[in-house]
Amino acid sequence: MKGGKYAIETELGRGRFGITYLARDRDGNGHVIKTLNDQVLNDPLEFERWQDNFAGEAFKLAQFTDIYSLAATLYVLLMGELPASAKERKFANARLVPPKEINSGISDRTSRAIIAGMELEVVYLIFLGHAALALVEG
Repeated sequence: MKGGKYAIETELGRGRFGITYLARDRDGNGHVIKTLNDQVLNDPLEFERWQDNFAGEAFKLAQFTDIYSLAATLYVLLMGELPASAKERKFANARLVPPKEINSGISDRTSRAIIAGMELEVVYLIFLGHAALALVEG
């Protein structure tokens, strides 16, 4: 991908418009890459609908997806395995195994932060984003 700059390692999740992947650069650093899904890319009407709705969707979901993607990426990098997907958790009641149960070497604080970042409720995640920003800004 991107002229060999990134190699896709695994799919992290799928949404209405896109797919999120965990990729590695040439140095082995992990990155999250988001792409449009085939349905949007191959259907001119769907692509037009996506363009029309993009700004609104991006505004509503930006904080959610950024926080969730970061937490999911940390989960994969620190646990060495994929967490249960948001879809499995939401619709099949799959359990998100707390990171501390898989990797006892991480701190309780890190484990709690990953779990909080993988919260399924958008309103809660937006609150987390604002709280984190307030802590950073002091």
